[in-house]
Amino acid sequence: MDIMVDLETFGTGKRAAFVQIAAVKFTAFGAPLPVEPEPTAPTVFYANVAVDTCVKLGLQMDTDTLLWWLRDAPQAARVSLFDPAPQPVQTVLANFKRFVVWKEDFVWSKGAGFDLSILSEAYRLNGDKYGAFSFAKERDVRTVYDWGGISVEDDRNVPGEQAHNALADAWHQARMVQQAARNLGLAKFNQLALGER
Repeated sequence: MDIMVDLETFGTGKRAAFVQIAAVKFTAFGAPLPVEPEPTAPTVFYANVAVDTCVKLGLQMDTDTLLWWLRDAPQAARVSLFDPAPQPVQTVLANFKRFVVWKEDFVWSKGAGFDLSILSEAYRLNGDKYGAFSFAKERDVRTVYDWGGISVEDDRNVPGEQAHNALADAWHQARMVQQAARNLGLAKFNQLALGER
């Protein structure tokens, strides 16, 4: 199974405090996901995180990112950080770990060194050195976009006013990976993205 992960954070480093997490289970060559996210689907994980619990765990906020959220983030994105109600980071990490099948699921994110690195560090700080997924199953969206001909415009075209909402972003990125897979064809996609030879 493929799982697309997206975080919204109050920082930019590998110890960034994250305030929202979403994950979408999909199959690269399965039926295309609908345009609009389905937040209550059993294939979706979506939670807001209480930022104070992130800080107590050792995750960090930075001024520039906080100012961006206050001044420049879309209003809908700011509102979404409070609905559903934020939960302690420890609860979110435990629930996310149950959502992923360790060593089996391919876990995708946009950029090799951001979302998944932050999650791995959060698990480590929480006393769990293995985390929710195997490093060998991490996959980078941008690489597949390049191979599959997904343009910057396609990538940025999150429907409606949902940009900077973790669920909308994860859903859109999963749809774009599906499109890239169709563009590449099954054999080439499996060889390049999943390491099959």
